[in-house]
Amino acid sequence: MLSNEDAAQVAGILLIVLDIVTVAGRFYSRWCTKLGFGWDDWTILIALVAGIVPGALTMYASSVSSTGPAAASNFDPNYVFTPADILYTKITFSTSVLYFFITSITKLSILLLLHRLFSISDGFRIQLYIAQGAVVAFWISATVADLLNCNPLEWTWKNGNADPRYCINYNTFWLGTGIAESIIDLAILALPIGMVSTLHLERNKRYGVAGIFLMGGL
Repeated sequence: MLSNEDAAQVAGILLIVLDIVTVAGRFYSRWCTKLGFGWDDWTILIALVAGIVPGALTMYASSVSSTGPAAASNFDPNYVFTPADILYTKITFSTSVLYFFITSITKLSILLLLHRLFSISDGFRIQLYIAQGAVVAFWISATVADLLNCNPLEWTWKNGNADPRYCINYNTFWLGTGIAESIIDLAILALPIGMVSTLHLERNKRYGVAGIFLMGGL
């Protein structure tokens, strides 16, 4: 039987492989159909490459510190972090910073794809620009807040207790960014629905096209 940590690593590897196959299939279809590559393709490729980094870093961190995962969530103020624990926590903190870049560049890729498909509409282009601005604003603000979560920053990896004298409430931080990200995601999913409703198609076909966009966004 695999431990929880090993199972998580296996699941992470499988997801990375699935992502690679999916993006490779996208590029292959672009090449075969001679549609050409656009910014939506290059940004999703950047997201793929960047997405591999946190997984590799996490596996490396686990290999250098067997107590790292427990230490990162240790709430005992008397616990003394070992150098290996601190290295683990530094690495996992860096993956949290990368997370906001990866999710934001993925959202931008979706918006750029929508721009390629529906750029004929001036009103829709304006909506896309607003959505892109919201994504960039989320990325910058969440990244800056993450980097400033403790003052000085070293308290981020000194203890799992997030001493309120030095650090913000990390649970509140992730809740706030999660809510903001969910709102942006819902807005992005809703964007193409309005355009699909204007297509001169039968109602069932419009529903089918809208469903494809929703599934692709999920």
